[in-house]
Amino acid sequence: TALIHYTGGIESIFAFVFIFPVLAAAMCVSRRSSFLVAGASSILYSVLTNIQLHELIQRVELWSAAGLAIDPAYTIFRTFVNSVAFFLEAVLGSNLAGRLKEARREVEKQRTDIRNLRTLHREIVENIPSGIITLDLKGRIVSCNRSAQKIIGLGADEMQVRSWRHTPFREIKVLEEFFSTPTPTFSGLSQEIEVRREDGDPIPIGITFAPLRLPEGVLV
Repeated sequence: TALIHYTGGIESIFAFVFIFPVLAAAMCVSRRSSFLVAGASSILYSVLTNIQLHELIQRVELWSAAGLAIDPAYTIFRTFVNSVAFFLEAVLGSNLAGRLKEARREVEKQRTDIRNLRTLHREIVENIPSGIITLDLKGRIVSCNRSAQKIIGLGADEMQVRSWRHTPFREIKVLEEFFSTPTPTFSGLSQEIEVRREDGDPIPIGITFAPLRLPEGVLV
């Protein structure tokens, strides 16, 4: 209000600055607060223009408005237009804030669903009686469940980021062929083999290899 007064009052080009607290109230507080701020802005602007119109305080003249009389109809028109603009901004800002809050709730819900899905997946994989090992395209072990750790005889910390060549599966020829190819293609394989655990004991196992692909079909 002071800025508008000292930059010409009714002729000031800064009447739009009232929009910022209205928008801030809509985004940061609530719809009701934005309308309250819009109402307060309208009252302040109206009081300022009426004081200027009735010359209750000394008018601060702009160079472009110096010596010009103030038209009451023009004052009422400017006050009305700016007041409508303040309330329109409250409406638009409130709608935008509502959409943002709804989007945040949806994102948070999706995050919760993803966390629950990850927990469910982890529990299923960890408690399944079959051993499950995941390798990246460089042949490094990304994850392994408890059953796989028991079969191989290594703990999870010992197996993480270890190459498959440093595990009992180093004797599997199909893996060597797969990871030696610059552009590997692999559709899957099942076979029975005998591997030696880290402690040297031989164990027969049935093993199935399956590729992990993105929805686009790219190996990961």
